[in-house]
Amino acid sequence: MRHLIALFGLLLIAFGCSPTPPDSVTTNIADSLQFQKNISTLYGSGGKNVKDNSGLVAASNIIWKDSLGNTHSLNGLKGKIVLLNFWAIWCSPCEAEMPDLNSIAESSTDILVIGVSALDPSSLLFQRSKLFIETRGLKYQFITDQASKTYVNYGGDGTIPRSYAIDRDGHIAYTFIGQRTKKQFMDILNQIP
Repeated sequence: MRHLIALFGLLLIAFGCSPTPPDSVTTNIADSLQFQKNISTLYGSGGKNVKDNSGLVAASNIIWKDSLGNTHSLNGLKGKIVLLNFWAIWCSPCEAEMPDLNSIAESSTDILVIGVSALDPSSLLFQRSKLFIETRGLKYQFITDQASKTYVNYGGDGTIPRSYAIDRDGHIAYTFIGQRTKKQFMDILNQIP
């Protein structure tokens, strides 16, 4: 019993005895969890975008798993407006528009931004993307797609950045080819009912 008390005392000295960590530690833990949740790998991708019964082009479903094991899907986001952005680590216009995409994601609870690493084939893609995203402080959802399957399903022709505004019913409302600013994105996104 004395050994347990001594061990407990040593642990209190080593780790402190504050019931809650200081704010800076809490923030780092929260940031760390956020990054675990927002950098994911592709788990499944639907077929190519096709017109549905309404005559509108339905966005191909994307399924991803976060590092905590939770499964998410584009179809599960119906009711929200989604800005789907295809990018690559080596693409400077992609990097240039990321702060604006981050600003859109942080300023709107109604618009979700998802970035898909489209043309970065590498066995180290997830680790490279994670480092790239973390060093820039980007908080929106990122999915790595080593085979570029999602990009191909969305009609990708090698041009990036390439973004799609997806309406609340899961239809592609607008396609952006090339770099855009927050204002250019929002001018279109604000028109989606």
